[in-house]
Amino acid sequence: MGTLHTFFASLTGTTLRHPRLQGPTFILWLLGVCELALGAAFAADAVVASGWLTLVLAAALLEINLLASLRGATAPLALPARLIALAQAFLPAGLLLAMAEHFTLGPQRRSSGQARPALAALLLLGWIGLTVAGSLLHLLAILARVENFARPCPGPPKHGIGR
Repeated sequence: MGTLHTFFASLTGTTLRHPRLQGPTFILWLLGVCELALGAAFAADAVVASGWLTLVLAAALLEINLLASLRGATAPLALPARLIALAQAFLPAGLLLAMAEHFTLGPQRRSSGQARPALAALLLLGWIGLTVAGSLLHLLAILARVENFARPCPGPPKHGIGR
């Protein structure tokens, strides 16, 4: 969650517009995951509901920084950045669907699992899958530029600024 803030900003060639949101985003994400786990373990419906709400809030804070990076990009985005940008639309959609199912069905019918295929598509394939695919493409492009791993990394160019 925290890495997406800075990684996406670097992919878009921007700086993090709202760096103060990183801490609260991470804390809310961690708290939401813990609430979901505890609520499910002890069949505490109110704790599960709070977990979904907390995760949606964390996703909203993340989206603020990611949208600011998209808006601030001056050059066209490379494929990895486009995949990661697209992936981020799936996170709030999946969390909102899960939260809506939780509040609509209630604890008695929760195990029906009708939304599971949609949630898997949104969160696993959409958010995680596209984020990982974009990240791997970015890393593979970096690795493709390296010819020999035994050589030391090159220093700054000799014709750089100030020479």
